[in-house]
Amino acid sequence: MKLARLLPHSPFPLPDVAISGLKLDSRKVTSGDAFIAVPGYETDGRDYIPAAISAGASVVLADMDEWTHGELDGVPLIGVPQLKQQVSAIAGAFYQHPSRRMRLIGVTGTNGKTTVSNLAAQLWQQLKPEAAVLGTIGSGLLKQLLPEKNTTPDAVTVQHRLAGFLAEGAQVVAMEVSSHALVQGRVEALNFDTAVATNISRDHLDYHGSMAAYEAAKKRLFTDFTARVQILNADDPKVAAWQQPGTLWFSLDAQRIGQPRTLVAKNIQYKHDGTGFTLVWSGHEADASQVEEIDVKTSLLGDFNVANVLAASLTVLGAGYALADVAGLIASLQAVPGRMETFGSAKQPLVLVDYAHTPDALEQVLVAARRHCTGKLWCVFGCGGDRDRGKRPQMGAVAARLADVVVVTDDNPRTEEPEQIIADIVSGMSSDGHSPANYHAHPGRADAVKWAIRQAQVGDVVVCAGKGHEDYQIIGRKTVAYDERQWVQDVLGGRV
Repeated sequence: MKLARLLPHSPFPLPDVAISGLKLDSRKVTSGDAFIAVPGYETDGRDYIPAAISAGASVVLADMDEWTHGELDGVPLIGVPQLKQQVSAIAGAFYQHPSRRMRLIGVTGTNGKTTVSNLAAQLWQQLKPEAAVLGTIGSGLLKQLLPEKNTTPDAVTVQHRLAGFLAEGAQVVAMEVSSHALVQGRVEALNFDTAVATNISRDHLDYHGSMAAYEAAKKRLFTDFTARVQILNADDPKVAAWQQPGTLWFSLDAQRIGQPRTLVAKNIQYKHDGTGFTLVWSGHEADASQVEEIDVKTSLLGDFNVANVLAASLTVLGAGYALADVAGLIASLQAVPGRMETFGSAKQPLVLVDYAHTPDALEQVLVAARRHCTGKLWCVFGCGGDRDRGKRPQMGAVAARLADVVVVTDDNPRTEEPEQIIADIVSGMSSDGHSPANYHAHPGRADAVKWAIRQAQVGDVVVCAGKGHEDYQIIGRKTVAYDERQWVQDVLGGRV
């Protein structure tokens, strides 16, 4: 593609340069690529312009205060003002704006993004259009996921992925949209058909600085984009305040039955092998009294997963499908890897592996697990090092309040001492400064998980929180292999 097609608003004629690819990382540049040099959170891409030219870049686009043009070592160097905010549009032009040729569903919120996006893709897949996902547990057509480094990849990678999904036949893509992505412009030029917000609670304050800034970042998906369908959690006051005309709502509050454009779950029944409930849909704008009800069952556990099912269902109802069309698909929905994923048999404790790593997420998981527990509720968790210290005592308080036995261990300690992280967690466990009787400090995550499972009895539920789908731990500056899902299976199977 010619450079002029990527920068149509250039105030001067651009060199007649053909571009074979776009790269934000100088280490990935190959001959013919355009290197896009922008300042980042930790490093500044403009520092690596010489390296990109040495690697064969055919042109360099650099973030500058004003439009400039020149050469460096014979390679055109174009200065572009506010380039960082334009990368998504530039990549969109290069990949021929794939989001305009598919139904793109964007899911934001603190918790539930991964589950809602995957459940939505599963529902759409059953309706026969090919569906893909892009997010924390990977990207690709369903059951063909490849890992991703970030929840929402960089602006170039996002457009590249969407173009790939389109080439593979995907007509629907459900993607997680993180607060970082919304602040950094990674999704700026995407054409979202549907936007979903799950909830807002404390997370990533080490990056955003305040809850107000964090909420504002999430809200951008609803104020700065033009999604045809907007879906909000009516039970979350922060999210509910984002309503606009035509908003679709989901709720677990039976008092909302009959409100226009609202999908409610009532009569929720919690069983060892899943959850049953009644879907109540008041989808008629003109006559809210026209309420439809259908009983459904899912293998997913917990209230918040019922809410996730409702949110995913609204992506289909919002496209004009009938409630019966959606209800018939819910029984076949499968748990997302590492999201309230269940392990164990009738003669063993039930073990749940979940990604919960915020106070609110941990509370939701433990409350949900309690409903399916007939014995003791165990909680094994830690907190990441070199990250938001403020949430550690909050998570300790949640675990001490809701679990019968708390095992505090490692998560990703990074460069912090695990003992210090554990001490921070324990500091929130009781008001008198003393550790509660049900608390155990157990550094070494694999050993802690094994110990808890072996101590637990039939009827107990052991929640292993924080790692979820991840297959590694970060200890010091090294990444070491650790797949908690496989480890739990090995412990239960007597292989370790």
